[in-house]
Amino acid sequence: MRERTNAGGPWRARSRILAAGAVTGLLTMAGISGCVFLPDVTGTPDVSPEGQISFACALASHVSEERGDVAEWGSFIGEDANPGVSELAAAASLVGAVAGYTLPDHPELSESGTLVIQGIVRVDEAAIADGLDQMISACDGADTGGQADVSQEGQGAYACALAEYVIAEHGESSTWGTLGEEPAWHLAGSVGALFGGANAYVLPEYESQAESGNNLVSGVGRLDGETIDAELAAVVAECDS
Repeated sequence: MRERTNAGGPWRARSRILAAGAVTGLLTMAGISGCVFLPDVTGTPDVSPEGQISFACALASHVSEERGDVAEWGSFIGEDANPGVSELAAAASLVGAVAGYTLPDHPELSESGTLVIQGIVRVDEAAIADGLDQMISACDGADTGGQADVSQEGQGAYACALAEYVIAEHGESSTWGTLGEEPAWHLAGSVGALFGGANAYVLPEYESQAESGNNLVSGVGRLDGETIDAELAAVVAECDS
């Protein structure tokens, strides 16, 4: 297990959010189809493309049902931030928003995710709430039903499994396609966001992955493949330790 430094304060976190938000401007958004995938109920995280959408939809529903009115969330950045911020950022990232990727069969989900990320970057409560509502609407028909484990422990377990998936299925970042066309970019960002990296939140019980979470989100924003490769490997090592 490698030594960890402090994940950074609010201003450092804000710079990372802005870096991630900058790439969302690359999105081209269209489409009207709905989310129709069922969540995994076996206890093993489903990190397939279908499972990623199901988890994102379940996480968005969790935020809507459990985190209350966005206007009452309070702090958005740092360890004291409302958990709904990082959870919603992770849901948005899983549908491509953190790296300018549009889901081929579900572009409306990517569009709603972009609204969420832009709202978080601006700390715009109304935009975040609108993006969440649109994401819930786009997910209509997906029977999440609370079956996916979107508890904080479940989020960490999903991030661990997703990191392994990215390495196994997509290899080193030097082999990835371009931003907006290659899903590995937003999946790497999603690993970071699930650990709180989009807003310097620290996911309980996964404190040792906090720095990697921050670095993955900022690495995607900078297209820094060396950092992404190193931090994905670090996440897997920490999760296995």
